[in-house]
Amino acid sequence: MKISAYSQTLKAAAYHPDEIAALAKDGESGCDVEIVKSTLHHRKLVMSVDWLDYSKGLVERFRAFERLVEHVPA
Repeated sequence: MKISAYSQTLKAAAYHPDEIAALAKDGESGCDVEIVKSTLHHRKLVMSVDWLDYSKGLVERFRAFERLVEHVPA
């Protein structure tokens, strides 16, 4: 199902956890993933996808990430 509003389209779907895991595993061998891996030089990478809305706790999210890095260093 696609939902459109304010010139934006959202594809709404339900995924079984096994489907999500399969999609993630298939992406591990992709070209883009290999490029990212090659630039890390054995460092860890934390990646998050989120809507950066300043009115919804952006400062708190950065503080939480800071605490994570302080308590669980690479």
